[in-house]
Amino acid sequence: MRKLLLSALTTLFLTSSASAFTHEFIIKGRGGMLQLNESIKTGSKGNKSNQQVKDGWLGELAMDYLFTQNIATEVAVGYGLFDIKNNNNTKRSASFIPITGTVMFRLPMYDRFFPYLGAGYSYRMISGTPKDTKIDNSNGFVLQAGADIFFEPTNTSNPVGVNIDLKYYLKAKNKITETNNGVRETFSNDMSVFTIMGGVVMPF
Repeated sequence: MRKLLLSALTTLFLTSSASAFTHEFIIKGRGGMLQLNESIKTGSKGNKSNQQVKDGWLGELAMDYLFTQNIATEVAVGYGLFDIKNNNNTKRSASFIPITGTVMFRLPMYDRFFPYLGAGYSYRMISGTPKDTKIDNSNGFVLQAGADIFFEPTNTSNPVGVNIDLKYYLKAKNKITETNNGVRETFSNDMSVFTIMGGVVMPF
């Protein structure tokens, strides 16, 4: 069993080493599911929040820079929409705008398949909430996993492929301020975010 595992790891390393990625930059356009998870604490006046958010969608434009075949960094800007209902039962579509930077470990295989793992930091903006509700911006750590899959070997001049990307935005604190009949109350909220996206990828 030990010999079999060692043989598999050696084959994987040789396969990775033989995959020469000749481009330094990668542009990605992707979109998919947006899931926001809230944990709202009792308000400043002792009331509980009935605020609800529903899953939405997110589009993202990203650019990778490859320091080596295995180490890269990515900067991504996204724009998404989700439905929110506040304590006054006012419903509206709000915007979620994340700006994210990650450092990624890539494992090139066969010059076509490039799985990766990443970790980094994000600044998260929420706007367009009901007029009597304000959710402050937040920032926090993010984990990333995905793969770039190319239709032709990446040592050609203009390879094109697809990207699959998953991100988990760890819980970040943001303050919710609600006004009801002229009375203002603040709530502390721990929000995490999960996204699953797919799209196109083009190195240059």
